[in-house]
Amino acid sequence: SKKGHSPKLADWLLPVDSEPVERQSPEEMKAVLLKTTKQTK
Repeated sequence: SKKGHSPKLADWLLPVDSEPVERQSPEEMKAVLLKTTKQTK
């Protein structure tokens, strides 16, 4: 979800860019998590 607000936990439970979270590998999830944490800081 690329919106103006900072990422919340609920965003991870929802499909990201119409792509189900189940289809994302743990490595991808980790990379996305690291990316968003860098952006928020």
